[in-house]
Order: sequence, then structure tokens, then C-alpha cells
Amino acid sequence: MKYKVIKDFIDTADQMHHYLKGETYPRKGKATAERVAVLISNKNRTGAALIEEVKDGE
Repeated sequence: MKYKVIKDFIDTADQMHHYLKGETYPRKGKATAERVAVLISNKNRTGAALIEEVKDGE
């Protein structure tokens, strides 16, 4: 699956990489299901979703 960043954040699980709104997540490789679950929900340090799934055709 592909994801896009909906709110700027620094990823502590990706060598402190600074993701900017509109970028693709992850920048390389494949993210774990656990990491995606944290970033797509409000159960992270910011308390807000940081990424969203990109639907086919977007």
C-alpha cells in the first residue's frame, strides 16, 4: 500500500527524517504494519493522524 503525509512530522523510526505534507511514506523500502498503524491513527506523540492511505487513482 502507498501512503501520503498529511501533516509534517519527524519520524523517530526513520533516522529522524523530516517528512513534509504531500510526500510519499515511507521514502524508501516498506513500512511495518505496526508503524503505519501508529502514524495513521492519533496514537502517536502528536495526537493526530500523520499519514493516510492513497487510494487507487489518486
